[in-house]
Order: sequence, then structure tokens, then C-alpha cells
Amino acid sequence: MGQRQVLVEMRVPRSASVWRVRELAGQLTDYGFDWDPDYLVPLENPAGEARRGNEEYRFILLRGRIEEGREPELEARSDVIRIWSDAPIAPFVPAAEEAEAEKADRPRKSPFAF
Repeated sequence: MGQRQVLVEMRVPRSASVWRVRELAGQLTDYGFDWDPDYLVPLENPAGEARRGNEEYRFILLRGRIEEGREPELEARSDVIRIWSDAPIAPFVPAAEEAEAEKADRPRKSPFAF
């Protein structure tokens, strides 16, 4: 079974130390998620979370790879908010512009060449 690159939004206790947050993220490996410890990004609380009594939590974003088919198992955890595909982002270049760019990359012929 293959793996795919994903981003995981996770809720952690606000009082948790960085060491504890890394420990909690490490527990996700039991669900087929192999996370990149160099990518742990704190997020702002979503709008309205503080009003719903969730001010004791903060949110983080993790990046890693997950075994295909295990996403529902990971999302079932109460501390996992959402999983997104971490697909590469590239600019959209229409075919006409791409052809023009290729022409621009070629060396110009001399007007005197036969």
C-alpha cells in the first residue's frame, strides 16, 4: 500500500510544552502517519473556538506521509481536526503561453541564416 503527503491540523492543550506537543504528534505514528518533526507550525485558533470553551487548546499543523486508506482512522481521533492533501503547488500556465516561453528559450536565428 502506498503513502501520500498530507498536512494534519491537531488540537493540543495550551499548557503543553514543546516536548509534550512533539510527544503527542509522535503518537500519530500508530495510525500510519509518519510526520516530519521539522514541520510543526502553530496556528491561530479558528474563529469562534474561544467562545465555545476551547481556549484551553491551541492548534498546530503537522506535515508528513500517511499510509493510503488510513485517513479515516486518523481523523477519528478527537485531537485531529482535519487532514489535507499536501500536493505540490505550481503556477498554471496556459498552453499558448507555454509555447511562447519555449520559443523565447530557443536561440534566435540570424536574419542572414539560410
